[in-house]
Amino acid sequence: MCVFQHGAYAVNSKRILLKKRDINISANHNKRLCPLIYTVYNAGMKQTLALITGAGTGIGNGTAHALLARGVDVLAVGRRRELLAQLQQQYPSQVFIVDTDITTAEGREKIVAHLPDTHTLGYLIHNATTVKPLGPLLDAELNDWRYHMAVNVEAPIFLTKALLPHLAKQARLLFVGSRAKDQYLLDTGTYCVSKAALHRVYEVLKEELPDYAVGHIHPGGVKSESNMAYREHMAARLPQRDFKQRIPVETVGAFISWLLLEATPEQFSENHININDEWHHAFWADGLSFIENNTDAPLP
Repeated sequence: MCVFQHGAYAVNSKRILLKKRDINISANHNKRLCPLIYTVYNAGMKQTLALITGAGTGIGNGTAHALLARGVDVLAVGRRRELLAQLQQQYPSQVFIVDTDITTAEGREKIVAHLPDTHTLGYLIHNATTVKPLGPLLDAELNDWRYHMAVNVEAPIFLTKALLPHLAKQARLLFVGSRAKDQYLLDTGTYCVSKAALHRVYEVLKEELPDYAVGHIHPGGVKSESNMAYREHMAARLPQRDFKQRIPVETVGAFISWLLLEATPEQFSENHININDEWHHAFWADGLSFIENNTDAPLP
C-alpha cells in the first residue's frame, strides 16, 4: 500500500508525507505503480502540480476539481480570468491561474513564467479545444481553419515543447481527444481533421518522449461548451433528433484523475482510452453517473 498522508513532510522507504489529507493507492512499492509519490520524491519534496488547459469550464474544470480533491495542486489555464478566479476562490491555497491565449507564443511563454517555484510539474493535461467552425469542411474560411488548428493541434505541440524543461521525471502528459479522430461526425469536418492530427501527435510523442508517460483519451459526450455548441447547431439542423446531455464533467474528471494518479504506465499510455471501455470502470466509476453515448446523436 502506497500512502499519501497530507499534513507533514517526510520520506522513508514506505511512505511520503505531503499535505492536506490521506490518499491510499493499492500498489507494490515501485515507481511504476506509484507515479505521484516518485514524482514528488525525485523533485526534492516540492509539491506536485497539474497544469490543465481549458480549465475554466467543462472537462478541464471537472478534472481540476477531481485532482484538487485528491490533494494535487493545479495551474489552471484559460482565456476567461473570471472563470479561473472562481476555481481559485474555492481552493485558494491550491490553485494558480493564468489567463492567456495558448495559440500564441507570448501566451505560452506567460504560462511558463507563472510556473510556481514551490512545485514540480508532474501532470500536463492538454484539454483546451474548439469545435468551430461547424459545417461542411470546404465551407470553412481560411482564418477560422487556422485558428481551429492553432487551438487543437499547434498549441498542444508547442506548449509541450515550452514546458519540457520543467517537467518532472516520469511526468504524465495527457491529450484529450475524441472519437472524431477516426469517425466522421456530421458538420464537424475541421474538428475531425484536427482530432485525427492530435491523435497522431500523441503517437509520435509517445515514441519520442520515452522518459515520460504520454496518454490520449476519448472522454465521451460531455456537458461542455464545445459539445453544447455542436448540439445547438445540430438541433437546429436536425430538430427531430434527441440531443440530450450525456456524461457529467464530474464523471470525466474522476476518470482522468484515476488515469493520472493510479493507472499503471501501460494503462495510461494505451492507445486512445475510451471512457466507455468497461475494463477500467471498476477502478474509478463506482457510484458515479454514467450514461452511454446515444448513437443517434453523434457527439464530439
